[in-house]
Amino acid sequence: MTATDGNIEEPITMPEGANELETELSEEQEQQLINEELGITPFAEVESEAEDPNDDGEAGILPETPEEEESSDPVVKEEPKEEPEEKEEPEEASEIQTDDLWVEVDKLTVDDEGNSKTEKVKLVYDPEKPDDFLPDDFKFKSETDLFKVLDAKNEMTRLYKERKGEFDTKAEEQTQAEQYKKDQQEQIGAWDVEIEELIALGVLEEPKAKQGDPKFKDDPSVQKIDAAFKRMTVDNQKRIDEGKAPLRSFTAVFNKIEAEVKAEADKKAEDEKKAETKIKGGMVGGSSSGGGATATPYQAGSYGSIYDVPIED
Repeated sequence: MTATDGNIEEPITMPEGANELETELSEEQEQQLINEELGITPFAEVESEAEDPNDDGEAGILPETPEEEESSDPVVKEEPKEEPEEKEEPEEASEIQTDDLWVEVDKLTVDDEGNSKTEKVKLVYDPEKPDDFLPDDFKFKSETDLFKVLDAKNEMTRLYKERKGEFDTKAEEQTQAEQYKKDQQEQIGAWDVEIEELIALGVLEEPKAKQGDPKFKDDPSVQKIDAAFKRMTVDNQKRIDEGKAPLRSFTAVFNKIEAEVKAEADKKAEDEKKAETKIKGGMVGGSSSGGGATATPYQAGSYGSIYDVPIED
C-alpha cells in the first residue's frame, strides 16, 4: 500500500508488532507526527479480501474513511465524540461547567523487573481540591510533559475563575431581577388598596367600565388614575436625577394633581371675575372704552351699586 501526497509516493509501513502491546504507543505517536508532517491522515485498519483485519503486520496509511471511527487504535480519543451532547446543554445551567477541565498525559510506570511502560491517564482538575490534581507518585515520560501539564493546570485554574465570575454575576442579576419583580408586585398591591380607599372616600369615582371593556380607557376615573401614574413616572425621574428618593404613594400624586387642577380652575374664575369688574367699571364711568363695555351711558340713580349694572355679552 502507498500513501500519496503531492509528489510524495512511497510505501510507508508500521513497525512489526506495533499494535500488539501498549508499550508501543509512543512509537505510534511518533508515526502520527510523521504522518502530519507528510500531510496524510492517521492510519486505519482496512478490511479487504486480500488482507486479514486481525493481521498485525503491515498497516497501510490511507486517507480518512468512515471506517476510521471504528478503529481499535488506542491513540484515538473517544472524548471528542461526546462534544455534541455538551453543546446541547442549556447555557443557563445551574452549576459552573467543569466537565472539560482535564488533560490526558502519558504516565510512566516501572514493574519489579525494571521494565518500563507508558499508559495514557486523565488528570482531572477539581476546583475544590486543586492540590489533588497531580498525585505525588506520578511519573512523567519526560520533563517536557511535566511542564505541559503544569501549564494546563494553570490554564484550567484561570478558566474556572473566569467562569465562576460570569456565573456569580448572572446569579446576582437574576436575584436582583426576582427581587425587583417581587417588589413591583407588592407595590402594585399597595396602589390598588390606595385607589380603593379614594373611591370609598368619594374622592375618586369608581370606574363604570371594567377591564377588558373596549371603552375602559375612555372612563373618566380610569383616565385620572392613568394620568396619576404617568405623572408619578415623570416626577420620579426628576427626583432621581436630583438625588432624591422616588415617590411611592399614589394618593400623594393623585391629590397633588387634584390640587393643581383646582388651583388652575380658581385662577381662571378669578381672572374672569376681574375682567367682569373691569367691564362694569367702564360702564359706571359712562365710557364705552372699558374693554367691551356697552355703549349705553350710565344714568345716575339707575342702579343701586356697580354689581347691579347689567352686562351684555
